[in-house]
Amino acid sequence: MKLSLNERIGLMGVAAGEAEPDLVIVGATVANVLSGEFHRADVLVKNGRIAALKEGGHAGDFGNATIIDAKNRYLVPGLIDPHMHLESSSLLPDEFAKAIVGRGVTTISIDPHEFGNVVGLKGIEALMRATKGLPIRVLLRVPARVPELASDLETPGRTIGDAETEAMLRWPEAACLAGDISPNFILRRDQMQLRRMQLAYDLGHYVSGYVPQLSEASVDAMVAAGVRDSHVPKTIEELVENLRHGLFALLTPRPGRFEADCFAALGNLIRNRLIDSRRICLCTDDVLVHELLSDGHLDARLRLALSMGIPSISALQMATINTANLLGRDDIGAIAPGCHADIAIVSDLENFVVEKVLFAGELVAEGGRCIVDVPRHLMPDFTRSTIPSEMPSSPDRLRVKITSAASTVISNVLVYSHPKLLEQHLLKVDGGFVLPDVSSDILAVAVVERYHDTGRIGRGFVKGMGFKRGAVASSTNHNNHHIFAVGADFEDMKAALDELKRLQGGYVAVLDGEIIASVHLPVIGMISDLSGSELAREVELFEMAMVGRLGCTIAKRPMYALNFLCSPVVMNYGITDHGLVDSVNMRRVPLLVE
Repeated sequence: MKLSLNERIGLMGVAAGEAEPDLVIVGATVANVLSGEFHRADVLVKNGRIAALKEGGHAGDFGNATIIDAKNRYLVPGLIDPHMHLESSSLLPDEFAKAIVGRGVTTISIDPHEFGNVVGLKGIEALMRATKGLPIRVLLRVPARVPELASDLETPGRTIGDAETEAMLRWPEAACLAGDISPNFILRRDQMQLRRMQLAYDLGHYVSGYVPQLSEASVDAMVAAGVRDSHVPKTIEELVENLRHGLFALLTPRPGRFEADCFAALGNLIRNRLIDSRRICLCTDDVLVHELLSDGHLDARLRLALSMGIPSISALQMATINTANLLGRDDIGAIAPGCHADIAIVSDLENFVVEKVLFAGELVAEGGRCIVDVPRHLMPDFTRSTIPSEMPSSPDRLRVKITSAASTVISNVLVYSHPKLLEQHLLKVDGGFVLPDVSSDILAVAVVERYHDTGRIGRGFVKGMGFKRGAVASSTNHNNHHIFAVGADFEDMKAALDELKRLQGGYVAVLDGEIIASVHLPVIGMISDLSGSELAREVELFEMAMVGRLGCTIAKRPMYALNFLCSPVVMNYGITDHGLVDSVNMRRVPLLVE
């Protein structure tokens, strides 16, 4: 919210020494992300905003102001996450806020296209209402395309039109038009996409996007269209290319994408002044709850950057002012007059140990824990019971059936990799049904239409999960979130789907007909009512079951892999309720090869 003239005059009075501040932080070293230096200063706060920095830490008479002694501590602007999906944590907004604020994160920019795809605009409205009164600032990345794919490629759950998109862009929380869609919509000049982009520009918002390993010409075309950032640099070379062509580069380290060695290479470039880091930002995108509580959120990305030799002030800029500049915000991201008093008091900068956190001038966290009452805001009933479709009546409905008398067929198999690929494999046929080949890590998969009880099922085969037995089912399946089951046994797949229907969302693991693990996510099939610690334990146990009982060979983030296994919006292939889809060319691919 912009400052009024009277508010500015009030800050000026404190800065001039004519009025008392409400709060003063004394004795600290300021991480000045504007000047790129560390220096001593006392920080004066009035009405939740920073009024002045008294250089050198010269204490004065601050009247009745609250004093925080931060001697031998660092003051860091509250961290800002420019691109994330709250739904990936499976936490309600209040639980999520409590989990991150003690880590120094005070602003997040969320893309709730999951709510949009499952329950439409009113679901996004309900989610944003639930973010009010939290000890963090929640901005909105307006979903660009709900649904993303045409109805002949994937059955839509809900549709958000131009008028509804414009309405969201006019909300005060709106930060940008989100870009979690295929870049081909822009590159091929899709008129709806270009129309919504222009609407965002006209309303003063930027357009987010991504350029996953695109050619130089395609990157130029994306930037020429107005796309301002990309959150998928995979290598240091791709990062540099993104910067050279005018993008903000958002670093989202994860298996297969910009891992520790890339951060080390980036640190070397920055230290040797071979690259300007002002357009590099840290972001999280997707963090599961147990990783959030054990490893951290944006603070974990910051610690990685610091540990890999990126200069301290540069790393802090990537988590604060650089992101504020991307968002077009001059009121967050720095410790300077007029900015919101969102401040992390850090006792150990090298390991980013946060001692206290202020949000809008209020002490909201201490010792890594939220210390203020956060109102519980349960989501409305229409966001629950979102799987009306009936499950397949028998395991045979999940199988791939052929009409010929062939004993073998050649099948296109989806390979979970970065990016996802297709391979052709010879599979056996028994009784007219094509069999998975567990010995070759080829599992069966079935995607069941979730919303309209059409009975449509997309069937296929996947490689890369490594299951030796059993099956899992899930209602997290970006972006349309049709439910799916994957496994080595069709009876277990059927049992997992039936239990998922009963739960109305979550994850289910089945072995020999027995439910061995489950996570109940009743809100849009992705969000829990549990506390963070309770839910984290359930998720940990589920991953243990996947790896220890079913034999999943993805030991690191197996549930994350599961979430994106079928997704047609993650290059280059996916499986929808219509079957196998080429995500690059946006067309269906025959499962069986002639």
